[in-house]
Amino acid sequence: MKQTEHCSLNQWELSDQIRMEDFNADNAKIAAELAELRRIVTGLCYHVGQLSTIDMVNRHIAFNPQAVLYEAFIGPEYLTLSEGVTLGDHRLILTGKNAAGTAKVRYLLLHKNPNSTNIHCWLHHKGGNVSITMNGIEMTPTDTYRDLAAGLGITCTCEEFHWTGPSAIVLDVTLDLNCGDDASMEVYDLYMAFL
Repeated sequence: MKQTEHCSLNQWELSDQIRMEDFNADNAKIAAELAELRRIVTGLCYHVGQLSTIDMVNRHIAFNPQAVLYEAFIGPEYLTLSEGVTLGDHRLILTGKNAAGTAKVRYLLLHKNPNSTNIHCWLHHKGGNVSITMNGIEMTPTDTYRDLAAGLGITCTCEEFHWTGPSAIVLDVTLDLNCGDDASMEVYDLYMAFL
């Protein structure tokens, strides 16, 4: 039986015996390729969005948060901080080995976004650990790597998260910070893309 050059999918000829296992194997290969493509496109969108955000911040241009929400921790009036988390120089700060605290922010969407059931998130921080909960549902960590925080020029950790939940007009986001063994930690920004 012949196979395609990419993905090695089966290409039957009249003389080949058709088996369900071959179809199932092909479907699994297609699903894996689509998942990888989605991961790559999502990452590409993030990096294009980050560069666009840097450009808009530098040119003092506001942008419409219909498909992407960006939190740069600039306005304290939008944040509720507790247990030692402070806001300084456009970042959340927590100090003290094993210190823990929370930062909460509420986003009000202009209309009920049908795409808010599936959200991908990027969070830049240095030190410690961060978990994210949205509307009472914990986001699932998907990846961690070194990156540059938009607008700050700081090399730090970027953590990616994924969230699936009901569509809503109000998004209550809670960041749980924990310094762990680090003496302090900082959280620089948070991107959320509605997929």
